[in-house]
Amino acid sequence: MLSAAIKPDRINLNLPRRVQAGSSHSNADMRYFVPGKKHLRLLGYCSLIPLLFLGGCSVSGFPLLDPQGPIGHSELNLIVTAFLIMLIPVLPVIGMTFWFAWRYRASRRETAPQPGWSEHTIELVVWTVPTIIVIALGVLTWVTTHRLDPYKSIASSAKPIQIEAIALNWKWLFIYPDEHIATVNQLVIPVNAPVSFRLTSDTVMASLFIPRLGSQVYAMAGMQTRLHLLASQPGNYRGMNSQFSGAGFPGMHFRVIATSQGDYQAWLKQVRQTGSALNLARFKQLAQPSAHSPVSYFASVQPPDLFDQVMRTFKPMQPGAMAPMQPASSHQET
Repeated sequence: MLSAAIKPDRINLNLPRRVQAGSSHSNADMRYFVPGKKHLRLLGYCSLIPLLFLGGCSVSGFPLLDPQGPIGHSELNLIVTAFLIMLIPVLPVIGMTFWFAWRYRASRRETAPQPGWSEHTIELVVWTVPTIIVIALGVLTWVTTHRLDPYKSIASSAKPIQIEAIALNWKWLFIYPDEHIATVNQLVIPVNAPVSFRLTSDTVMASLFIPRLGSQVYAMAGMQTRLHLLASQPGNYRGMNSQFSGAGFPGMHFRVIATSQGDYQAWLKQVRQTGSALNLARFKQLAQPSAHSPVSYFASVQPPDLFDQVMRTFKPMQPGAMAPMQPASSHQET
């Protein structure tokens, strides 16, 4: 019989270290390969190749890692702290992966894994450590989120700069209600002065985001949202719409210029002298879809409550209420 033809003393359960030329091992043994030192060294060198592609990277290419305001710094601290907490289980796992691979390698015959299936200590560690990490991340996120509430004003001895931001297709209109001026795709603010934003949209939902100053807040038609920021260093920063809003979305960005108080006052004087008038007719022209719009200045804004009128345009009428004044940006034909 077949079972009788198999002799137990001729069965070799040990895997061959290498297959010699002319060996009597079957071809099935050829699939077992034990890497040598040369192979491991080559693998180590190959793992360093991705580092060559990091030569052109710098912090300036990652604005979230180079904040220029207290809100941005607090958000960066939150990101770094959460990242370090999440590394607590990751680093031991990575270390044990290499340690297990070395300790129980095929060329080491004297060591064999002996799993302890009834080990309660392992179960305790496996469940306790992730639970503590999740609780720590939850508390950290909860506390920091409420502390960085975009609706909360920033404490400062300087007078806040009021900005009314209106998202258009595909540009940003910034109204300075206290100065009675407005700009398109450019925001100039003094250093160390809090900036208080009111945001709305004359089109689909958009999101105002200045990465180096921190926080992004959505602007929605018929609604008002708030945002408070502060620039602690002079500079020229990039602002953008981080919410996809149509074909012109890639060109819906603007520049934020943080400057000294003296230069800010000089800029206000320049706008009043060189800017044109912003009225309902001109606003209707601005509301027309266009991407990569140039910077424009307006020395006056009429009506003064243009922001509120744009917001009321999209609000449904209450029974018995009078119809609000329709701004020229209304999408209904008269």
